[in-house]
Amino acid sequence: MVALKFIDTSGLFPPDYFLALIHLSGDSSVLKNESDSEILDVLAGTPQKKLLVINPGTVDSENAMLRFCNRIAAISKTSGNKSLIAVKDPDCGFIDWFLGIYKDCDLNDAVFKTRSLYARIICETGLSIAHELVYPQLLPYFEDMIGCLAVDDDYTESGMPLTGNAIKKDSIENCVFIECGDDFGEIERIVISASK
Repeated sequence: MVALKFIDTSGLFPPDYFLALIHLSGDSSVLKNESDSEILDVLAGTPQKKLLVINPGTVDSENAMLRFCNRIAAISKTSGNKSLIAVKDPDCGFIDWFLGIYKDCDLNDAVFKTRSLYARIICETGLSIAHELVYPQLLPYFEDMIGCLAVDDDYTESGMPLTGNAIKKDSIENCVFIECGDDFGEIERIVISASK
């Protein structure tokens, strides 16, 4: 988890602008709604399934992130996994990630690229998104894409309200945070173990 931050949003287009450009539809929208409902059940203490939140660590491109997610989806499928899987942002959070790797990227570009990548992950892999809540004021730009929020002590101590899909590490029995980077063997072991 990274520290809670605030960012100047004075030049940022409103959320509806981005929602109109990039949104889920058809089967992807149905799948996400079903996953969201199951995630809320896990967070409410329903014991039938576990939620695995997987941190990709450091990835250096959008393609690398998509390869990581496709690998996770393949492991889940071949292992007969019955757990829910949500992929978390890279260690720095996607907004800072995009602002850092693209020289001419501004906040509007970073929000657009983050939404685009979230949509591709959901559509191509069927995985859920665990959004790293680095910038709370940007949450309205991603709420429709994320399955759960990954929060830490900075957020809870800020006094800001927690939504029903917020997860703090080690706070929910059926939720497992996996910090593994590229160790897919370890991921597979954890996924298989969680499914038993």
